[in-house]
Amino acid sequence: MKIRFLLASTLLLVCMNALALSPPQYTLQNQLENSIGVSPCVTVQEIREENGVFLIDVVGCDESVCAGLAYVLKTEYNYGGIQVQVRVLDKNGVLVEAQESLGDDPLSEIKKLFQDALKDNPYFSKVIDSEQGFFMPALWLEFQAEIIQFYADNIGDFYGNGNYVASDVFSEIMINDFVQEEDMMYSIFYSTKLKQNGSSVQLFKAFR
Repeated sequence: MKIRFLLASTLLLVCMNALALSPPQYTLQNQLENSIGVSPCVTVQEIREENGVFLIDVVGCDESVCAGLAYVLKTEYNYGGIQVQVRVLDKNGVLVEAQESLGDDPLSEIKKLFQDALKDNPYFSKVIDSEQGFFMPALWLEFQAEIIQFYADNIGDFYGNGNYVASDVFSEIMINDFVQEEDMMYSIFYSTKLKQNGSSVQLFKAFR
């Protein structure tokens, strides 16, 4: 009986540890590669380590896409002491920095930057303007009602995959708030496109 208990306890511990996905820096690389990286103009390179920092380079094929990516992608991550840096490079390998000024119409400029960054991305639907978010101007980024799937050492899935709603992945890798020069904040929200069939659309129509 004692042996059975020990075996069961050991198996439970192994399973609990196995339920954890791949190390977070590799999960991030997979999230980038399988979201922004499916754009025909974007390539997400393999993760590598330099001086204790993990680097993930995102390469854009033209100037506007690179400018958009440099502005909207989160660049710094810290997973319990594991530091990860996401960099945007042009097709010649030159580092692209985020632009500093949003001009006279910041909300329109932010909208354009997102549209450029997500050019021809199959998960991306549209940007929705909102004059008023939560006490501030806002943009809603709408994504297709799709699942982003990749292998993640996930014992909780029969195939070992991680399965994520597309809008959730993009909200993880892209910035949510922007601050204008005059200290005005512009909020960014991520949403999933309504399916054209099913109860969700009927429920939405019922409350209109």
